[in-house]
Amino acid sequence: GDSVCLKRENGHLKREPREASCRDEEHQKMILEKKRRQRKEAAARRRSLTEEQRREKSAAVCRILLSLPELKNARMIFSYAASAEEVSLDEINQALEIQGKRVCFPVTGENGTMTAVAPKAQISEIAEELPYRDSFWRIGPYGIREPAEDQSEVVDPAQIDAVLVPCVAFDKKGGRCGHGAGYYDRFLAGLPQGVPKILAAFQVQ
Repeated sequence: GDSVCLKRENGHLKREPREASCRDEEHQKMILEKKRRQRKEAAARRRSLTEEQRREKSAAVCRILLSLPELKNARMIFSYAASAEEVSLDEINQALEIQGKRVCFPVTGENGTMTAVAPKAQISEIAEELPYRDSFWRIGPYGIREPAEDQSEVVDPAQIDAVLVPCVAFDKKGGRCGHGAGYYDRFLAGLPQGVPKILAAFQVQ
């Protein structure tokens, strides 16, 4: 008979024509391998930056972001607290708050979920207590700072007007590769249509 490919679906093996099904699976494997390679190479380039370079480039990114109309017109911005290797947005997070805007941050949960929370204290007050390992913050997956839940309040995604998104790698069309766990993919898919999503990254990525 015709050659078939056995594909597991909902716990059962499903027989499908090999030519179509297996070609799709091979294509998916190639995409995943390409993303894995891109993440590895981009992460290595990002790690090659010195602390001074990372600080200077982060400040430059923050200046560009502050000039964007998408942020000027936003009232609630979903930002992030950077890991040691990411673009630091500490400067813009404080600047946005000074402008009277609210800034919220991601908190990762079980099963790949992510929740937006806003610290109850002023970000400028929290920043005075560096290195952020105090009662206001906890260290979540991938070494990323997250607001402590008992010091924060949950933000309804419908209230978010703009998102600042970290990434490991990106392309010219604005496509991104994260760490591969899908936290941001799932969270962003649940935001209201039309909310601007702005990647924050170094050029080497």
